[in-house]
Amino acid sequence: MISTEQAPGIYRHRIGDVLVTVLHDGELTISPSFLQNTTAAEVEALMRAAGRRPPFNTAVNVFLLQWPGRTVLVDTGYGGFGGPTAGRLLRNLQEAGVSTADIDAVLLTHIHSDHAGGLIDADGLAVFAEAELVVPEVEIAFWYDDANMAALPEFRHRGFKFARQTTAPYADRTRRFTGTEPLPGIEAIPLPGHTPGHTGYFVGTGADRLLIWGDIFHVPDVQAARPEVTLPYDLDPARAAKTRLEILERAVAEDMLVAGMHMHFPGLGRIARAGAGFVVQPQVWSSELPPG
Repeated sequence: MISTEQAPGIYRHRIGDVLVTVLHDGELTISPSFLQNTTAAEVEALMRAAGRRPPFNTAVNVFLLQWPGRTVLVDTGYGGFGGPTAGRLLRNLQEAGVSTADIDAVLLTHIHSDHAGGLIDADGLAVFAEAELVVPEVEIAFWYDDANMAALPEFRHRGFKFARQTTAPYADRTRRFTGTEPLPGIEAIPLPGHTPGHTGYFVGTGADRLLIWGDIFHVPDVQAARPEVTLPYDLDPARAAKTRLEILERAVAEDMLVAGMHMHFPGLGRIARAGAGFVVQPQVWSSELPPG
């Protein structure tokens, strides 16, 4: 019998003394009409110019960080919340030789279903039984505030319920951090707009540094060229667009290596200017682990 199963979605890269493993959780399909501050025709034109054809899928990536004696997972993918095309984190984690019990800390960029859904199993129990949950204070405070929920339209309320459902099993081992050092060797950078506490994380030092920037892009082929394009997922679309433009400009100025949860797998690349916008220059797949 001919197998149609894809190979495991795993890619490794070294940043200084940190081994970064990109784990592919799957993908989701985004309709061109779903994007805001643009038109469906423009979205399709930009996607086709990038070599894409319908259906337009966007990746869901998770990042595993390993130092000697320490293992940190940045986000958890969809878990059971994303349908049949997602929720592959645990399989790929196993293929990478890591068990859920090996994870010392789960560090969240923000609390949305494609980033925190993998925290719990089908019974609502913690998947990472040994891990500390590390979350920006402003992020978890927002989702646990009933006044915030009441102030938003009803369709937003399920996001609050989801955030509480997925983080509750970790209540006795959740660290709500402020400042810029959530964990040793990791620097936090606020990237608000998509959610109030949306946060990116620098790993490494000096020129050898990686920024895991969460959801700066949902549709990189469109939002690099048109940073003002937003999605209904953005709680503050104007702030999200402003944050995106600011970090894209910084990424170009500093020749920054960036990693995104929705950048095309393996999710690493650099940013360059292209006309009035930007373009992602994806990291070329290497069969050999680059020296650290």
